[in-house]
Amino acid sequence: MRIQDNKLVPKFLEGGGEMGQIMRNMDWTTTPLGQPENWPLSLKFAISTMLKTKFPNFIFWGEDFRCFYNDAYRPSLGIDGKHHSILGQKAKEAWPEIWDTIHPLLKQVWETGEATWSENQLIPFFRNGKIENIYWTFSYSSLINDDQKIGGILTTCTETTEAVTTLQRLKESENQLKFAIDAAELGTWDYNPHSHIFTANDRLKNWFGLDDEIEMDLSLAIQTIIPEDQSRVTSAIDAALNGVNGGKYSINYTIENIKTKERKIVLVLGRAWFDEENKPYRFNGTMQDVTEKFLADKDRLKLHAIIENSNDLVSLATPENKVEYLNKAGHKLLGNEHRSDLTIIDCIYKDDRKTALSLLSELEKNGSFSTEIRFQNALNNEAVWMKWNAFTINDPDTNEIVGIATICTNIQQQRERELVFKNKKEQLQLALDVAEMAMWEIDSELESATGDKRLREWFGFSEHGNFNLNSGLDQVSKSHRDKVKYALEQCLDFNHGLLDMEFPIENPYTGLRRIVRAKGKTWFDGQNKPVRMIGVMQDITQIVKARTELENFSKELKKQVEERTKQLQRTNTALQDSVKKLETANAELESFAYISSHDLQEPLRKIQMYTSLISERGEAELTERGQKYFEKINVSASRMRTLIDDLLAFSRTDVDATQFVETDLNKSLQQVLDNLSDTIKLKEAKIESEHLPIINGVWFQMRQVFSNLLSNSIKFTKENENPLIKIVCEDADDLEINELGLNEDIAYYKIKLSDNGIGFSAGMETKIFEVFQRLHGKNEFEGTGIGLSIVKKILVNHGGDIIAYSTKGQGSTFVLYLPKLLSD
Repeated sequence: MRIQDNKLVPKFLEGGGEMGQIMRNMDWTTTPLGQPENWPLSLKFAISTMLKTKFPNFIFWGEDFRCFYNDAYRPSLGIDGKHHSILGQKAKEAWPEIWDTIHPLLKQVWETGEATWSENQLIPFFRNGKIENIYWTFSYSSLINDDQKIGGILTTCTETTEAVTTLQRLKESENQLKFAIDAAELGTWDYNPHSHIFTANDRLKNWFGLDDEIEMDLSLAIQTIIPEDQSRVTSAIDAALNGVNGGKYSINYTIENIKTKERKIVLVLGRAWFDEENKPYRFNGTMQDVTEKFLADKDRLKLHAIIENSNDLVSLATPENKVEYLNKAGHKLLGNEHRSDLTIIDCIYKDDRKTALSLLSELEKNGSFSTEIRFQNALNNEAVWMKWNAFTINDPDTNEIVGIATICTNIQQQRERELVFKNKKEQLQLALDVAEMAMWEIDSELESATGDKRLREWFGFSEHGNFNLNSGLDQVSKSHRDKVKYALEQCLDFNHGLLDMEFPIENPYTGLRRIVRAKGKTWFDGQNKPVRMIGVMQDITQIVKARTELENFSKELKKQVEERTKQLQRTNTALQDSVKKLETANAELESFAYISSHDLQEPLRKIQMYTSLISERGEAELTERGQKYFEKINVSASRMRTLIDDLLAFSRTDVDATQFVETDLNKSLQQVLDNLSDTIKLKEAKIESEHLPIINGVWFQMRQVFSNLLSNSIKFTKENENPLIKIVCEDADDLEINELGLNEDIAYYKIKLSDNGIGFSAGMETKIFEVFQRLHGKNEFEGTGIGLSIVKKILVNHGGDIIAYSTKGQGSTFVLYLPKLLSD
């Protein structure tokens, strides 16, 4: 709660814009809901969420459906309407004009809990001082009360009136255009330069007397022209198809009905369309009967009506680009008022004006152009993509340019779709490139085919244009050619429709052979007739080669297994002999361990005992030389005991897994530090350690590992420099585990122990872990060379490993790898 205007405001009503303020100021005690702070928690949460969202929301609460809504919903109520009188009101009283429509939906959700969905639903209600036709896309969903029962209904909605009416206007415009063509009594025609097929509407065919012809060859249409005009017409058609005057086609001539012999003077306007290679792919236009002048005047008035009511921008400008006429659609699209000084360039988006100036400067020479460019809305400065068609208007007598005509079609949505398509096409091409696949397409007649650059390279085709399917089959191995053709024919069958096969091909120019795998699918129309077949192709030469080698290897391996089985049987007997010898060796090893621990140490103890007695009682009686010999006996005996102890320690590192327990390495390290405390203090050594993990191990062996490593680091120090030892722990990565040959299915700790001692030479990284391997003379540093061997063996027995690296004179680093506990 907070205080606002001397009034306590519940926290859930804070914010929320205009509707939040209205709810806070409203006296709710006049409603059955009572004070807001006493409302159900679920209602508070729903209203708090509603007020914060920017999407239109409306809540019906309680059995009488009390009304709540947010700022985003507020505009839908209009200026002079229900706002804000319906707040907290019963729905039946708030919406009497639509209650019969919405009540069944509310009741359905209230009783079943099932949400509803309505799209572009006409629900007229009172707003802006009158009943308006309003279209909605909305959903009703239940809100659960504190008692876990349905307590209200949430409406998420958006008004789609403008979208629906726009669609209706578009349909009306299409009908208007069709009506306009009919009203203008125009004949329309379309010619395909590739197939030479000429099509026309019913009116034009009626003028020709060719009512029964759906499609016809151009030569048949030419025959309807009177002989004296035929040569002139064919020359004009050739000029347009060759790009003269930008492909623009305008001519008058006389036609004669083949059946009735009735003649008409016609005005024919058209244009040839060209692809990226400047080759014509379409030639179309209109034909107008101008036999009688009054019909031409009447058609001109109709044409003006078409232009003025067209959804396309139509403008007329002076040769200096000053706009003299702009239709209603043009004013709407550009958002500008009727300006007397408006030029064509003023209408173009600022970033495209340089391009527009260049096109207009060439217009006098070319006569027309067609391009896609962005126009600018003067109200919001937004860019709108338009299909801009411009052509000059010439005086029929002097051929002087008297104006510039512009027809522009809004292609903003088309451009956005093209951008989406382009992105998806680039993603597909990237996927094909990564997979090194080629893409292909074949028509439903199995005649024409297209393919991308990679496929053309494989088959040896030219870079552009379609190719005949038979020429592609010629590149297929003869042994597979009929199978491939049959598979393609089967793919055109609606009951099959899929292609998946392997076959060899050969480039006729390079002689390069490949084995490819082709996968494809046929698309069918509503009558289950094939439309086209598309697919991908992959070079699997190496895969097939590997597969063949694998098969051959399998056969050879089977043969070798049979031979090895026989050999194994022969060697089995010898292996049993080896096992007996190994058992004998193990017994001898145990005997050695016993001798080392008892028989060898007993005489050694006596030697040390008697030398100790001599040292205490009779050393003064010895000569100087005798004292030196006696000292050597003491040193040798001590070294021998150390050697025996180390050998015993090394032999005892093989332990049974049952001795493994959870071992805290921090405690193991601390015990070693306590044992070495005198040495550490004497050497003034400094040991820094991070927190170490708990592992599954043999606790006294892990203590031995740290004891050996720390003793070495303290022992092998540089003169006049105190030892510094750092111990850190981190996770080992997969590459390290793989390089060490450890178990890749489990995780490992990596514990690094680094010192600032004398280090060791390069090349000794593995030798230092061998038994009796010493890097220094025995008089220089004490030791038997077994300590690191013991460390290595303990870590291996624990399922880990140890490595070392150093630079002589700059310290050493030992890296321990130990498996993590499963719980880690």
